[in-house]
Amino acid sequence: MYQSIKRLTFLFSVLFVIFQLCRILLVGINHALFQNIGMADYPLIFLLGALFDVMTIFLVNTPFAIAYLLPFAFTQNKYYQGVLMVLFVVSNTIAVIANLVDVFYYPYTLKRISISIFSYLGTQANMSSLGYEFFITYWYAIVLLALLLFVMIKFYRYSNKIRSSIYLSGKQQLGVYLLVTYIFVAGCKGQINIIEEGTGFNTAVETLEDPIIAGISYNSAFTLLYSWHHDAIKITNQAANTHQALCEPSQCDSLTPNKNVVIIILESFTSEASKLLNPEQVGNGFTPFLDSLMTESYYFTRASANGRKSMDALPAVLASLPATQTPFILSDNKSSISSLPASLRAIGYETYFFHGSHNATMGFQDFCHQSGINHYYGLDEYPIKGDFDGTWGIWDEPYLQYMANKLNQEQKPFISTVFTLTSHNPFDLPAEYHNTFPKGENGIEETIAYTDHALRSFFQTVKTMDWYKNTLFVITADHAIIPWEKHYATSEKAFSVPLLFFDPGSAFKGAGKRRAQHIDIFPSVLSYLNFPQTLDTPGNNLFDHKQKAFSVSIINECYQLMTDDYLLLNNNSGFVALYDLKNDPLQKHNLALEQKQMTNQLLKTLNNWRNKFQSIDPTESIHNN
Repeated sequence: MYQSIKRLTFLFSVLFVIFQLCRILLVGINHALFQNIGMADYPLIFLLGALFDVMTIFLVNTPFAIAYLLPFAFTQNKYYQGVLMVLFVVSNTIAVIANLVDVFYYPYTLKRISISIFSYLGTQANMSSLGYEFFITYWYAIVLLALLLFVMIKFYRYSNKIRSSIYLSGKQQLGVYLLVTYIFVAGCKGQINIIEEGTGFNTAVETLEDPIIAGISYNSAFTLLYSWHHDAIKITNQAANTHQALCEPSQCDSLTPNKNVVIIILESFTSEASKLLNPEQVGNGFTPFLDSLMTESYYFTRASANGRKSMDALPAVLASLPATQTPFILSDNKSSISSLPASLRAIGYETYFFHGSHNATMGFQDFCHQSGINHYYGLDEYPIKGDFDGTWGIWDEPYLQYMANKLNQEQKPFISTVFTLTSHNPFDLPAEYHNTFPKGENGIEETIAYTDHALRSFFQTVKTMDWYKNTLFVITADHAIIPWEKHYATSEKAFSVPLLFFDPGSAFKGAGKRRAQHIDIFPSVLSYLNFPQTLDTPGNNLFDHKQKAFSVSIINECYQLMTDDYLLLNNNSGFVALYDLKNDPLQKHNLALEQKQMTNQLLKTLNNWRNKFQSIDPTESIHNN
């Protein structure tokens, strides 16, 4: 009995070292995300990480430990011992895989993986090409996994050589069993007092006062298990405020509800790529055409995505559905929802969606059906298969031309949305454009410059078409990406994207300094079109300056509310942080205790927003006058 406990302790120690190694890899490979973390912070980060590792080890290995410590003679049978080794290796290999996956996936989502990852993978119609690309790009992760698997097996076999001369009586064994049971319960709960509620998922946020830092402390196997047993934050779109249709700025021409609408969602077009949005930036940026278009548009200098995934962007932009831990597209809600396309379709608009990838990818086609879009064009409908990029879908330049020509043939008015895809890993370009565009240090910059060129070509084409001057173009990005510069490595900038409204038939120009977000697009477009109904959504009308300007996002299950001057973090466990963005842009100093009045004011704004839009049916967000 004592010998078995000694061996088990040794094995758990090996696992502890492996998990800490995975955490070191997460920080080392993604150092750009953590540029603002001081060296003095890391001991506390890794200490708290040790707590999550211990909980993970006990949670994952409870079945193995029970079987390993049984005090019966048959447990020494070689077949039984073989089953034990398989159970240990398989269980912990899965846990290690979860952590290795986040070494490469965390920088895109800024949260550790949850059970929803399996639903997401289920929406990828191009898994064969993606799987091949993953093995080519991250071959070293496969090698590392094989090495760690070898280490686990090697040390497991070595543990069988550990001997002890201490033998326990029956009563002593019973006492040891009770002690081991207590240790396992305490280990799973993460605290000595096993009567009180155990350490929750938000402990790292509460302790470290920064959800990005907290992401380092988590163990991905733990978050996977936790999300399996707990409901994620749920937000759906329901309204409480009436938004009046206004036109700002004052020089805006008289508008008509028959104006076409084209929404362009650019893959991974972080604000950091724009010279116009970052005048202090060295060099010319990677979006010269988009920058020039912004000067002819009404654009927002402080716009944010509501999420970090492409799946978050489409519901937010088209239906004002805020991002949650589990994207709305992966939810069980398959009913028709209130959306921008459905609203305009009700007054005679044709509705279109274009995405050059496989039709079932990311559940876009199903969501478009929910949101009232009656014409979906994906890879299946595209006529020239030679334009396939080999991984995701059709190159952006020919696909945008395809959409332009398709819309030119269709009935007016229409609302059309296109989601680009070339500016995405593996960052390939058509052969004729190799060494044509400026390169950066991360690979993606060159593809952003290519898509910017594709956007220029698109506008050169559509400006010759009759419907061009009677069209409102709305352009944004689906999400931000891994930062390049230190001042973008904050939770505020983690969601920063461009957002512009371009109306070539109007004098509608200017730079909006207020906060803007994806969920504001739905009510703002309807306002711009003088839509003949009142509107209730979680988003704000960007052209009604009487409304409070703020944006909301969720990072590691922590709500983030951003106003013009302040950023508030708040989770369900009561943790609060307040940052003065003007004087502390790197978010180093938590002012929640020093500025209690502002903290309470922003908490009230956030809680009111949450109370109005949480767990309400999104099928009932627009009401007739």
